Amino acid sequence: MVKSVVYALVVAAGVAAVLYNQLINNKAYLPDDLPKTMKALRIYGPRVGNKGLGDLRVETIPMPEVPKGHLLIKVMSAPVNPSDVYFMQGTYSQPASYPSGVGFEGSGVVIGHGGGLVQLLLRQRVSFFTSGASYAEYVVVPFENVVVLSSHVSYDQGASGVVNPMTVVGMVSTARWAGHKAAVSTAAASSLGKMLMKYGKMEGFPIINVVRREEQRELLVSLGAIREDVILSTDKNYIEQLSEACLRVGATVALDAISGQSSVDVLQALPPKSEIYVYGALSNEPVAPISPFLLMMEEKTVKGWHLKKYFDRISFISKFMMAMKVKELLGKELSTEYNMEASIDDIMTVVPKYMENATNNKIVVHMHATQNE
Repeated sequence: MVKSVVYALVVAAGVAAVLYNQLINNKAYLPDDLPKTMKALRIYGPRVGNKGLGDLRVETIPMPEVPKGHLLIKVMSAPVNPSDVYFMQGTYSQPASYPSGVGFEGSGVVIGHGGGLVQLLLRQRVSFFTSGASYAEYVVVPFENVVVLSSHVSYDQGASGVVNPMTVVGMVSTARWAGHKAAVSTAAASSLGKMLMKYGKMEGFPIINVVRREEQRELLVSLGAIREDVILSTDKNYIEQLSEACLRVGATVALDAISGQSSVDVLQALPPKSEIYVYGALSNEPVAPISPFLLMMEEKTVKGWHLKKYFDRISFISKFMMAMKVKELLGKELSTEYNMEASIDDIMTVVPKYMENATNNKIVVHMHATQNE
């Protein structure tokens, strides 16, 4: 009996070693019909003045190389987020040198790899993020930058499967770890704001939603928000209303996508010992002068929050659990609604329309004529 068990263990160990060796030493794979070149959006320099976009060009460039541990993805869809617009303007997270690729996330199908364990992801439909290259027909990313899509999730939903969903999950997690029980959300009618409202409701983490217009309030109410939890920043007694709402639900943290005067107003409305996490700059303005008495006497705090910085801090297990949660909720509580479709050649035409009004104006860019893969 003992000999049989030992023999079985030896055989199992041998099979595992062979399999592991094959996976580790697996050679790179690229399809035979892979084109030599691809179409991509590139930025050659920042904008001139305070309006418009930078020097953007749609070009035909060589197909990128695929290092070991990396995946070659045929890009199907990519969204336009505020961070992409800032990058296209040349005002946010600029490349070390020009020209540079553009676009931080998207979705597609893995059609090749650089060898190693990543071969297990071949032909999988994935959501991915990159440092700036998703507005292209193909992209190369490290394997840890992808999330495999569930069968019910379309490429369009998967395209917004990283930046906004993980920002929502990450900010709520950060707030809870800091002991907060509820939050204020600015720009609440944006794609991320709507997602935050639905996710907070599911998680039992109340959100006070701040919007500018009555139609935005009606939109959020139609999506499940409690009417009294949606505050208009254009009302004369806005700060008073927001302060009362914070006390009613116990909100002691704000998630601010706007910056500028918005940060100051929200900080003033929050109760003592509250925090504000500035995670966006939709106003294109610095945080306006804050009364030192809010910081000294009321012990309020202003902090920045950025997805990449958050990712750099948390453990691999935390990243994995976060990815699994996003995968489960993608297309549900963490869904994205698109109102415009564009091709890579149309980006420079449609983005200015998004800049004029981001509410219900979300753009998805299709990199290939067909989405069937």
